[in-house]
Amino acid sequence: MPRSTTLPALELRCGQSPVLVREFPNGLEHFQAFVGGLIDVINLEPATIAEVDSIYQVKSGTRACIVVNDEGINLELPLNRVASIIAGQPVFGDALLCDVP
Repeated sequence: MPRSTTLPALELRCGQSPVLVREFPNGLEHFQAFVGGLIDVINLEPATIAEVDSIYQVKSGTRACIVVNDEGINLELPLNRVASIIAGQPVFGDALLCDVP
């Protein structure tokens, strides 16, 4: 099955309210541009996905993740409180919640 060129995503920018994007470009270069560097992926538990979907209407499916900057703590990026709560671990810098690409 061909990979979709876009996917629904929830932009989790530091210090801002989450923003739902219905058609975020699907691709490594787009994820890296959003987080500002190398990426890491935090897979989410099904219960967390259901809760986030019910609040933000992301409709991310059953294999959602949060894409983060892999070097966020080393680069001294600010703590992303919303992404950290969703991920259940500290997240530094902007993050993107989406279906596993």
